[in-house]
Amino acid sequence: MRTLLIGGGHSAYFAANAIREIDPNGKFIIIEFTSEKVDVLSKMFPFAEIIRLDIDEVEEYIRGNGSILDAVITATESDSLNLRYCKGPRKTPFH
Repeated sequence: MRTLLIGGGHSAYFAANAIREIDPNGKFIIIEFTSEKVDVLSKMFPFAEIIRLDIDEVEEYIRGNGSILDAVITATESDSLNLRYCKGPRKTPFH
């Protein structure tokens, strides 16, 4: 499975560990907004691809990769960002 996790805070940490436990061989991508957290996440989750994007670049990433993503999990510190990313337009619906 190919899973995208957006955010690098506490809830994202627990989500990342749960996903890895459920799907240990899956492709795992994490998007974070700050370089500092990207460095920390790279050490904590060496099995994941960690990408630093600006807040406004995330929706474009989802649109461009929606056809190859099986799941998108939003776990930022902001409820409004989580809702924005969940409702954002995609090329194809997720399975």
